[in-house]
Amino acid sequence: MVDINLISIIAFYAIIALLILKHRKKLIVQHKIFLLFKTKFGIKLIDKIARFKKFWKYWGYAAIPVGFVGMIAVVVLLVTSLVKLVREPSSAAGVSLVLPGVRVPGSSIFLPFWYGIISIVVLILIHEGAHGVIARAHNIKVKSTGVGLLVALPLAFVEPDEKQLARKPLATKLSVFAAGPFANLCLGFIMILVLGFMVTPALASITEVNGIAITDVLERGAICEKYNVFCPDIERFPANEAGLESGDTVLAVNDQQTTTTEEFVSAMATVKPGDSVILSTDRGEFNVITGESAEDSSRAYLGVSFKQNMALKEHIQSRFGNFPWILSYLSQLLYWIVILNIGVGLINLLPLGPVDGGQMIRATILHKFKNKRAAMRLVSFISMFALLLLLLNIIGPIF
Repeated sequence: MVDINLISIIAFYAIIALLILKHRKKLIVQHKIFLLFKTKFGIKLIDKIARFKKFWKYWGYAAIPVGFVGMIAVVVLLVTSLVKLVREPSSAAGVSLVLPGVRVPGSSIFLPFWYGIISIVVLILIHEGAHGVIARAHNIKVKSTGVGLLVALPLAFVEPDEKQLARKPLATKLSVFAAGPFANLCLGFIMILVLGFMVTPALASITEVNGIAITDVLERGAICEKYNVFCPDIERFPANEAGLESGDTVLAVNDQQTTTTEEFVSAMATVKPGDSVILSTDRGEFNVITGESAEDSSRAYLGVSFKQNMALKEHIQSRFGNFPWILSYLSQLLYWIVILNIGVGLINLLPLGPVDGGQMIRATILHKFKNKRAAMRLVSFISMFALLLLLLNIIGPIF
């Protein structure tokens, strides 16, 4: 079977490698992990958008309290998640590292490659564009824009004149720093409204439920790679042993129709570990001898992950073919735009070093403290605490 995800990754980074080779003389390496290409592209557009100075100034000022509330919220979330992780090692992580097209150990989130790349491009353009627009609204020069790589992740940046920014009042500095995360949060909530009131209703009107789609059939090698925390507890993989495959659609359990996920879960609730279950699929019937769940010994275990399968209504497909499925792809793309914009927007508000939350804390403390040396010590302490908190939340589930 052709692995579209792997082919996409290879093709994308091959193009990136060719661009790096072509523009290698203009590239700048910073801190050994940033590869940057500076340009003037987009500065005129930023200037045009920033012409409505009064609106953007008020919008930037509104970002400040949202930024500090978000900062407190994300710190509380990470502390709570870490405490829960210590008490219940099998609990879900409060924050997960995601890479487009890559299954990250310890993370239960898989970000499909092209959805991830498009969402990240939207995220960084909105984020960095907001920094630039608010800077220009306060007559701070934007020296350059650009693109680059953070190790393997694409990035974009806007570079305001730091000397001009340093001379501005605290409220101006904070509004410039908070603008990026605030823009991501705003976009995330706008996309939630678009999904909830436009795309999802439209998709529901042209589709109908049509069985249970098997998205993963777990086996020894795969489960250790994707869900290594459960490896020691699982001895059998019933669905894999019976011959089920990813992409199969389950239509019935023991001759009981399972059109919806609720029907499938209800049918499986009556099955005990060790029972023989007949799963009727679009490829035929499979006799599965269930295993015992690692989390609850009284629950039957199949060794699959699944989702609701949908099909176009007959009159829609006969008239338009498969074209209306574009709404499904749009729905998934908007979902990832929401998740990444809200997630990255909040993480950017951590009081951590060079990220926006760290810049907000640094500017505030330096403004309030007369003793600059003591102020910088406090900034360093807060930054190290935030970094430790973030790292423990990321690597904790792996161990």
